[in-house]
Amino acid sequence: MRVAHAGLVAAALFIPLSAQESQPKPPSLLRIVREQIKEGHEVAHEAIEKKEVEASRKANLPWFIMAMEAVTGPTEVWFVQPFDSHADIRKAFEELGKRPALGAELEPLNRQDGEQRVGSRTLIARYRPEMSYRADEFVQTLPKMRFIHIVIIRVKPAYDGVVREVAHIGIAALEKANDERPLLTYQVISGDVNTYFLIRANANWADLDKEPEQTQALFAAMGRDVSKYVDLVREAVSEEESMSFSLSPEMSLVPKDFAAVDPKFWTPKPKATPKKQSGEKTEKPPASK
Repeated sequence: MRVAHAGLVAAALFIPLSAQESQPKPPSLLRIVREQIKEGHEVAHEAIEKKEVEASRKANLPWFIMAMEAVTGPTEVWFVQPFDSHADIRKAFEELGKRPALGAELEPLNRQDGEQRVGSRTLIARYRPEMSYRADEFVQTLPKMRFIHIVIIRVKPAYDGVVREVAHIGIAALEKANDERPLLTYQVISGDVNTYFLIRANANWADLDKEPEQTQALFAAMGRDVSKYVDLVREAVSEEESMSFSLSPEMSLVPKDFAAVDPKFWTPKPKATPKKQSGEKTEKPPASK
């Protein structure tokens, strides 16, 4: 994790607790940090992340932290901070600044964490509701999810209009096919350019086995628009990358109502150390000669 303005910045998903009190909906903005982890340093990185999360929990940091570890693509850990506005981003860090003791505790951990990373990149992305599908369902079912899948699409400059047209055809086909997979789309507006994130979630890795059939049904639902869709994608998209992530409850900090949906996953109990039975003898190693 990186500490910024005496705050906690790490590879995880942050949602203010107040957001859980209203009707679930995707946040207007996402502040995303991508941490690149050194090869062979994954275990050490995770151990430090756990300490930072525990420190934040003890300090009653009013954030929802959901860690995401890449299981495909580059060795990365991501975190996302959802906000309704840029003003709310500033307020969040001001709130963190009110906890100097937490900042002092995180500072040495941050230095240790930095030794495990190759680098990091911070992004801000804006929600695109017209390019999303069953967005409320995505938010509502998130506590039961285990994997996050993100398609990173980079488009040519000034092709946003074409991207909207591609999305219009795609969303219409999803609705016609009654596709069961919710989809959130975010456009990066700072930290990178001409980049979109298409985000899906799964409760089971085996769900991915259905994708070939679902993709075939999607193109069938497009009907005569298939050729137009393919041509527009070729015209607008310059690069595409797909990454899958596993959610880590050990590195996450979630509110009680969220964890209560699936407490066995989000609040796993630590393994108890076996107690020695009364009268049980402890075997001593043989004496050296």
